Amino acid sequence: MLSKGQSLSTIQALCTAFEQRDIGFRKMVQDGLRAEGYYSGSIDSTWGAETEASYKRLMSSVRYQRQVSKWTWSRAVKIIETLLFLYSDARSVRTPPVSWKLSAVLLFLYFLRVRDRAMIWDIHWNEGRLY
Repeated sequence: MLSKGQSLSTIQALCTAFEQRDIGFRKMVQDGLRAEGYYSGSIDSTWGAETEASYKRLMSSVRYQRQVSKWTWSRAVKIIETLLFLYSDARSVRTPPVSWKLSAVLLFLYFLRVRDRAMIWDIHWNEGRLY
């Protein structure tokens, strides 16, 4: 049963985005879901019934609903943010928050598969100028 904020198309879009990522990314996402108590299946990098159910539980949580109500991004960005929700939301609770602009730039570079350490370092170094 889908609850508020969930739709079949959202779940399908999450599945598609999940399956388009590499194995390491998919295992990282499942591990994050497990660490937060939403997932109890094996870390196998496949989208199955348990992964789908864990995202439904996550999307039904107060924690998720509190954040998603503030999002003003495009649907595609919301799907990716939902995939990575436990990393963006949980990190801001456990460590000093990183500016949202820096997070967006680093996420963008990750998905472009940019691995130039000098560029990443330059972004960290100049973070104060991004405000």
